[in-house]
Amino acid sequence: MPFTTDEIVVLGERELNRLWSVYALERHRNRDLPEIDLPTTAEEYQQRIDSTDKRIRDFLVEQDIITIPDYIAVVAGARAHKSLRNLVPVLN
Repeated sequence: MPFTTDEIVVLGERELNRLWSVYALERHRNRDLPEIDLPTTAEEYQQRIDSTDKRIRDFLVEQDIITIPDYIAVVAGARAHKSLRNLVPVLN
């Protein structure tokens, strides 16, 4: 392994600091935009996920970036349904 554990910690801290810098720059760039309201319920959270998923899929198809087979949309919905969770692979 080319790095010691101490060197890996330093690299991780450097990346974390870089991330916070980018975050601060993005917050500044978007300073005139309203803050995003966080969902207050699990149902609202799931609705936002589903809505965002649909917008992304629609964009990809409308812009001829990729095609999405019909059965893929079913898999996304199945992930949220408790009785089908064990049938759908979920990457964490």
